[in-house]
Amino acid sequence: MDYAAITATGDRSRTHALLARLRAPDLRDDEIGPLTTALAAASDPRATAPLTEILADASARPELRRAVGRAF
Repeated sequence: MDYAAITATGDRSRTHALLARLRAPDLRDDEIGPLTTALAAASDPRATAPLTEILADASARPELRRAVGRAF
C-alpha cells in the first residue's frame, strides 16, 4: 500500500484497508509510522472507534499504541 500517496491526498477510500493493515499480525515496525500518518492525513471519522480500541488494548504492541495516539 502506498502510504505516502494516501498521506498526500488524504484519500478516505483507503481507511478500511489502512485499519485492516494496522491490525495485521505481520505488520512491520517500520510500517507503523507511515501507516498512522496516512490515517491521520485521511482524518476519517470512521477510524475513531477502531483506533480508540487499539489505544485501550493493553495487549497491543507499545509502539503501535504510541503511533495511534499520535495519529489522533
